[in-house]
Amino acid sequence: MTNLGDRNRFDPFIDANDTWAYRHTQFPVSGYTLLNLSMAYQLKSNLSLSLGVNNILNEYYLPARSQWAAPLKTFTGVGEGANAKLGLRYNF
Repeated sequence: MTNLGDRNRFDPFIDANDTWAYRHTQFPVSGYTLLNLSMAYQLKSNLSLSLGVNNILNEYYLPARSQWAAPLKTFTGVGEGANAKLGLRYNF
């Protein structure tokens, strides 16, 4: 499970239009919790199978790398939705 907390440490100010606003990089961000699950199974001494499911609850979130652009709605990308990965590993 991954949990990132809220960020609400900046105070809004009154802008030129007499409305409350935040500076470009100073705005509240909602926290989020992601539920991930992964497992691996050793098939033989040199062969293993793995399966992982990320964001099982399909939570919509804005990862840290995107948060600076949130007020402009120019995100570098929202977080990944629910997804799964299957792997097979063979050691020589």
